[in-house]
Amino acid sequence: MKDRPQNGLFILAIVFILVGVLLLRYTLINEGEVVDKKYDEAYSAIELTPAAGETMRPQLVHHPASWTVTISNQTKSRKCRVNKLEWEQVKIGDWFECK
Repeated sequence: MKDRPQNGLFILAIVFILVGVLLLRYTLINEGEVVDKKYDEAYSAIELTPAAGETMRPQLVHHPASWTVTISNQTKSRKCRVNKLEWEQVKIGDWFECK
């Protein structure tokens, strides 16, 4: 029974996190006019990653190609990652829904 105040704080923290996630979800736009398209080529880079202890070791990391469209309504804009086919079919000025 001594853990009751901690349990209450834990539940309250969970509620605040859920409310925050829901508010964030509903403030993002899901559809709008395409105002920009961007293609980033695939590339590989050597990055330092943590190893055992406090040492860093180099590691080859591959970053795949990505296709992005930016949509906008009258008040907000948002970037959406899409697949290659969607990116090729959509044109600037089209109405687009992010999935």
